[in-house]
Amino acid sequence: MAAISFGSCIPKPQPISDERKNFDRSSFRENILTSAPQMMYSNRAVFGGKIQLIGMNTEPRVAMPGSRLTVSLYFRVLEIIDEDWQLFIHMDPFGGFSERLHGDHYPVDGKYHTGFWQKGEIVKDTFRIWVPGDYNADKIATWIGFYIEDTRMPVDVSDKTVIQDGQNRVNAGMIPVASK
Repeated sequence: MAAISFGSCIPKPQPISDERKNFDRSSFRENILTSAPQMMYSNRAVFGGKIQLIGMNTEPRVAMPGSRLTVSLYFRVLEIIDEDWQLFIHMDPFGGFSERLHGDHYPVDGKYHTGFWQKGEIVKDTFRIWVPGDYNADKIATWIGFYIEDTRMPVDVSDKTVIQDGQNRVNAGMIPVASK
């Protein structure tokens, strides 16, 4: 397995060409919003000067060991993105000893890649993750970022209210876990 580069290098853009102009967005109406809903976890993190994390919602509000958790992330597109970035999701136990939960994926179930996102859109990306029945933590620290191969998209560190760890990932929220 290749090591992740934590530098601020961005891969050479690979143009999407006319595919972006002709891409049919009509089947993504529930994922392309004109305004953001109310957020359980608000955020202002900016990735690569092109994507802003607006926030995150979960269903249910409290993670239940032994069940699925639905997580919705909301992104504002600040600039055209010339590459197809994947989202990485690191859901780490906080106040306990459990394994990291992973949710890496291309946005919108792999159907609406970042190379097709349009400036000004708000993109809702929803994924589901299984919380093991023996999950032993008080909260789940949800760390996210974007990557292509071994390179992570840089996080703008100028906003000191954004919780980031210097590894080009930000904390999107601390999800409470129901006690057994």
